[in-house]
Amino acid sequence: MPLRAVAGRQRLAHGGLDALGYCETFRPRPRSESEAQMPKVVIYTTSSCPYCIAAKRLLTQKSVSFAEISVDGDPAGRAMMSDRAGGRRTVPQIFIGESHVGGCDDLYALEEAGRLDALLASTQPTSSG
Repeated sequence: MPLRAVAGRQRLAHGGLDALGYCETFRPRPRSESEAQMPKVVIYTTSSCPYCIAAKRLLTQKSVSFAEISVDGDPAGRAMMSDRAGGRRTVPQIFIGESHVGGCDDLYALEEAGRLDALLASTQPTSSG
């Protein structure tokens, strides 16, 4: 399955995910130094979900790079997402670093509470020099 890079994010196409949730043909593209400093943000989506679109819009407005994993028509991918999300089966499911944020409403609640930027900053790798 192809990987599509879209405006600073990576999108895994339908199906073809291995046991860890990665596309079998996924090959990471070279990352710039600024991308290396960005936190690892993953969002599980479907193509027709308005909440997925809203969550991606907020992340894009904040200039956050993220990997988008589509679970459209992919029962195995959705099951993997659900396992990772503590049983939640709705989309989007958003992870920042190892933290499960939840869905779109949860992401916006963090933003409104002024805690989203801190969570994003806390997951950034520290530079060694």
